[in-house]
Amino acid sequence: MKKSWTWSVYISPFIGQPPETILDTCRHAGLSSVDGTYRFFQDHSDSEMEAFAELFRQGGISFPTFHLPFTPADDVTSLYETVRRGAVERIQVWMEKATQLGASVGILHPTTVGYSVDIEGLDAYLKQLGRSLDTLLPAAEKLGFTLAIENLPPAQGRFGSRPEHFRMIVENFAHPCLGFCLDTGHALV
Repeated sequence: MKKSWTWSVYISPFIGQPPETILDTCRHAGLSSVDGTYRFFQDHSDSEMEAFAELFRQGGISFPTFHLPFTPADDVTSLYETVRRGAVERIQVWMEKATQLGASVGILHPTTVGYSVDIEGLDAYLKQLGRSLDTLLPAAEKLGFTLAIENLPPAQGRFGSRPEHFRMIVENFAHPCLGFCLDTGHALV
């Protein structure tokens, strides 16, 4: 059987460690890639991020994926337009930064809060997601980037925690730069 996957690690546990230590750990563990995140790089300048990426490229470790911001202020389906627009602006910035590392896929949480879709309404979430994707997908296309919407744990029935939510996303927003990320840990919760 031919191996068709690579082993990767989420970089957040390495916050505060020097890049050389992270690189050595990845190589020792037999990893070939790292899943980047805004949390790790939020205090890095663009030039520091580029140097980090170059060091890892030379060390044979890539950054194919990048977790985009997912704090409560980064809710692309917020029912508050001020929050939603701010989230879209910030996510666009991090999409660009992710490509500096070499990432071609940005993992996007469909919501960053735990409100129940049963109370707020699936249509309300889909409407707000559509507004956000109207901006994010053309930006992704220009960057050669794919937005991968990640499934979320089912706590409180939040948006993105049920298969039917993803079916509706596909039906409403199919686009070559839109994909999905299956987090098996979230699915098992």
